[in-house]
Formats: sequence, C-alpha cells, structure tokens
Amino acid sequence: MPRFHFFRNLKTAIWLLFFTLIPCALLSLYWANKTGLPDEWREALELEISKYGVHVEIASLTYMPLRGFIAQNIQIFADEQHLIEISRFESVQLVLDNASLALGKFKLKKIDLNNARLSLPVDPTKPTGPSLRLSSIYGTIFQSGERLIEIRNARGQVGGIDFTLNARLLRDDKKSDKAEDEKNQGRRRELIANILNELNHWDLDPQAHPIVHLDIQGDLSEKTTLRVDFDLSAPSIQKKQYKLTNLQASGKLSGNLLTVDSFRASDPNGSLTGHADYHLTSHTGRFDLNSSIDITRLLDSWLSVPLTSSLTISGRKQIQAAGDFDLTTPTSPLIHITGHALCQSLKFRSVAFTSVETHFSWQNGNLFLSDLTLKRPDGTARAKILKQANLVKLTLDSTLPAPLFKPFFPGQPLEQVIADFTENTNPSTAIHLEGSFNTTDHFAWQYSGHGTVKNLSYCGVPVESASCSFALDHNSLDFFDGTATFDYRKYPLRNAYQGPAT
Repeated sequence: MPRFHFFRNLKTAIWLLFFTLIPCALLSLYWANKTGLPDEWREALELEISKYGVHVEIASLTYMPLRGFIAQNIQIFADEQHLIEISRFESVQLVLDNASLALGKFKLKKIDLNNARLSLPVDPTKPTGPSLRLSSIYGTIFQSGERLIEIRNARGQVGGIDFTLNARLLRDDKKSDKAEDEKNQGRRRELIANILNELNHWDLDPQAHPIVHLDIQGDLSEKTTLRVDFDLSAPSIQKKQYKLTNLQASGKLSGNLLTVDSFRASDPNGSLTGHADYHLTSHTGRFDLNSSIDITRLLDSWLSVPLTSSLTISGRKQIQAAGDFDLTTPTSPLIHITGHALCQSLKFRSVAFTSVETHFSWQNGNLFLSDLTLKRPDGTARAKILKQANLVKLTLDSTLPAPLFKPFFPGQPLEQVIADFTENTNPSTAIHLEGSFNTTDHFAWQYSGHGTVKNLSYCGVPVESASCSFALDHNSLDFFDGTATFDYRKYPLRNAYQGPAT
C-alpha cells in the first residue's frame, strides 16, 4: 500500500512539474523575444558568419517558436573593423545546426529571407551616398560543405523590376585586394544604378513588371571566375509615347565584361534585334543591330535626337548597323557606327521619294553617306555626302526633274532660276554637281558641275535640249560653255514662214 501511494505521489509531482515548466518556458520565450537573446549568443553568431567572409553586426537576436532564430537590423561591412557599411537587412531568419547548438557551438546551416529589404551603396566607400534598394526579398541561403554557399529560388524587386536569383559560390578563404574589390563592386553597382536612374524616365507596365533571371557562379577568392548569366523579359516598355513590346534579352557578366548575347523587341512597324558588349573598366564597348522598327520615333523619344521636321518617313525602314563606343566621358561619348539603311515612302522638303538607300558611317558627329540612292518614278539621284560639324560636302548625279531642286534653295537666287524652268512632253534632266554648304549659314554654299536638259521651257521659251557647265554660289550664278537647241515647232512666226523647226 505505501508503495502504491509513493508512485501515485510521484506521478502527481511529475505532472505538477510539467505544468509548471510549460508556463516557465513560455515566459522565458516571451522574455527572450522582448529583450533579445544574450549578447554572447549574438556575438557568437556574428563570429560564425564572419567565417564566410561576411562581416556583420546584429542589433538584436530573438527566438520564435516554429520559426527559429530571428536576427534584426543586420549591418554588413566591407572590412573587419566595421568601418565601411556596404548593405543592410531589416530582418532574416537563421537556421542553426541543432547538434552543434546542443554542444554550445553556433554553426549556421541556412538563412531564410522573408520579405526582407536590402540597401547597397552605389559606391562602397561612401555608405551614406546613393544606394540601390531591393525590396520584397524571399529566398534561402545555404552553407553546403566547408566553402560552398548556395542561394536558391531568391526573388525580389528593385527599381520596378522583378528579379529571381540562384547562385553557387565558393567562399573566399584568401586575403584579397580590398581596394580593388571595392572598385570593381563600385563599377558594377554604378552600371546598375545608371540603368535604374534611366528607367525612372520610362513607363513600365504596372500589371506586368519586367523580369530578370540571374544565375551566379564562381569563386569569391578568384574574382575573375565570377560569372553572372541573365535573362530579361518585359511585355512593354515606353518612354515619351513611344513603346517597344515583347522585349527579350540574355547575356552574361564575366569579370568586368558585360555581354548581351541577344536582344529582341518590336513595335507596330517591325522588330529590332542586336548584340552588344561593354567593358566596365575601360568604359568601351561594341554592338550590332538589325532594325525595321520606327527608328525616327525611337531616336526622338528615347535619345532626344529628333530628325529634321522637313523629313517624314511613312514607309518601311530597314537598318543594319555595327559600331563601337567609348563612355569614358559620359557627357561626350565617342561613337563610331557603320551600316546600311533603306527607307521607303519618305518626303524631304515637300519632295516625295519612293525609296532612299545608303551605306553610312558615323564617327563622333561626322557623318558619311556613300552609295546614296534616291528614287522616284520620274528619275533617280545618286550621291556621296560628308558632314563634318556644320559643313556638308556632296557629289551628286541626278536624272530627277529640274523643278524638284527648287525647295532646296529657299530664298536664294537659284530658286528663281529653277522656277523659270517648266517641263514639256517627255522631259529629261542629267546633272552632275560637286559642292558644299553650311548648315548654320544660309549664304555659305557653292556648287560646280555640268548638266543637260531636254524638252523644257525656260521663261516660256521651248528648248529641245541644252547643256552647260556652271559655278554657283550666293554672290554669283555663272553658266558657261553652254549650247542650246530651241524648239520652234509651235512658234507662230516659224509656222507662218516655214522656218527651221529648231
């Protein structure tokens, strides 16, 4: 009997102890969450994280049932002395190795990001300067083995762009050149910041954000091995009423070389495809493109390079181009482009052409057009044009009707000379000229050459044919070495007295 009472009392004591411990445990958890875990735990965890080459300060560390350890207000530094802050997280969830924890050791297994925010200074040496701000970050960071760090299925948003990220990185176990690392990081962040700043002037579809997929691999101790592969897609992107749709791009960032392997977009008129690469250190790059989009509206809306109002293109446009550029001085970039262009149904100074085709070269503001061909049903013009600063030099061979040249000399004496010509039945014109003009001085122009016309009238006098050489400028119109055959077939006096027909 006493034995029975003993076991019954023991059982009761155990239950009392159990029910006493539960509220104590709950109170302990509540207290830990309110006041934070001891500083020794936080410092031990900071030391554990530093083994991965990441220097942090954790403002508070708490434990949440079913979630684990929660670190809040984490500052990340570029140096062991914690002098240069490079980024900051508001809160992350940490998963520790339970076996090690039971032995009093902190061994990090993974970090869970749940709606986290990250701030990255564009210049790592100026933590208070402009920053890249990433929000709505979700994902998991794993410590696999001694050196391998994996980021799986991370996603977030930056500058109105959604991104996903996967990475496999070997931890940096070597002493590297911190100054050079910061310089390289600064170049990459500056590039991203410049892109995001430019996107502030663009209209992105709020219902379908652009999406960037990133895959990063490499050895953090050998920065040259780092490689970022990316894919970008956007249903539409618009600036100043000009929209491109179905934008797709893919490429990679290897070391300091950014390569866009393919780029594609479209508008109602056609498509744009291309390739480019850019070196972050030298600020130089190259590109090639093939376009049938409305390039005139793109240049005007996106690059603020409007074409002259006297030119309108309503037909198909096809441009193939390749070139290189130097952005060492962003306000005065050096650009060299060569290519081929074909435009249909265009009008220049009220003169309509069925097509204009040319090979072109652009180098730092100088433009050279070779094999320029302008076609109309009533004639063709072929030319070479060189524009250097305000001076334009040209060579032209034309069978276009003479009256078409009138709009090109508004307010000039030559305008009236051309106006004195009218066409008769089956007219023809053949002109060769060489000369130049100044785009800012309407009086600085000069041309020389020779021409032949047939079946025209000059000041009402029919001419069967005429030819001459000429030297023209604002001050003088000199026509010399000329011959003219007049057409008397409809001249009343000739008909009355049976004179010669010409």
